[in-house]
Amino acid sequence: ILGALRNLAVPTANRSLLVNSNVIDNVLLYIFAKNFGGEIAYKATGVIRFLLRDAKETSKAAIVDDLILKQIVA
Repeated sequence: ILGALRNLAVPTANRSLLVNSNVIDNVLLYIFAKNFGGEIAYKATGVIRFLLRDAKETSKAAIVDDLILKQIVA
């Protein structure tokens, strides 16, 4: 599912729809997952990176939490 969300987040037109559907809040739950050698966290981070690209207001909300920012940048 995370791979499908990442693919949906590639086109710029889809990003606002996904953000407005609270995809970031749901994907954040998986960003610190240690399952499957970190594969789930890696995919979750990819989804969030695409959704935050060119989204100033959404990016500001994610930067508030230092742990989230460190995981996204890592």
